[in-house]
Amino acid sequence: MFKKVITLMVLMNLSLVAGKYTIDDSIFMANGWEKPFSRALVTSTNYDYASEAYSINNNVTWEHGGVDIIASLNESVYAIDDGEILYFVKNYNTDNTSRIYIKHKSTNGDFIVTYGHVMILPSVETNYNNGNKQVTQGMPIGTIERFGSPDHIHFEIRDSAHDSTIYDAKFGSIKGNVVNPLDYLKTNQNDSATNSIKGVLDGAGSLVSPKESC
Repeated sequence: MFKKVITLMVLMNLSLVAGKYTIDDSIFMANGWEKPFSRALVTSTNYDYASEAYSINNNVTWEHGGVDIIASLNESVYAIDDGEILYFVKNYNTDNTSRIYIKHKSTNGDFIVTYGHVMILPSVETNYNNGNKQVTQGMPIGTIERFGSPDHIHFEIRDSAHDSTIYDAKFGSIKGNVVNPLDYLKTNQNDSATNSIKGVLDGAGSLVSPKESC
């Protein structure tokens, strides 16, 4: 009983401090990365990398492995850099864990981005099946699928990803070490992209509730 009371108190405190905020465009663009959406990027402290609030609110023992960026259903998602599609999942069930794994390159080596809750575009899937697994920076690669509320992309980065081996136990469980995606992009320069940065459009998101899912 005492443990439940303490957990409830922590949850209430985290919920009070959690709030929506805009991710600074310079995190992506200063080092030559593209944003996954052509607008302002909005998230919540509940859904930051390694968020304690995420673990408590969703009653799980693991920390959040990425950053959830609020989106609109069927919104286009863009590749942050030139890269190679390693693998993708198309999931039409209610859990909607569709995702695309793309290997990109920074000046410090390869890394893999998980574009989670994203359904691959038919044209990109056709290219992949025909042996063309390459994407270019700013290229539309998929659209947002419904998962939880509000709709969002689970944006995750793993570094030290030097081959295409992927172990997909549930969600985003692939080769490489999970790192803070925003810190990684802020501290690592783009190595291979065309730097065709798109203009920033105004955008708005809805408030993330403490009970919403990743």
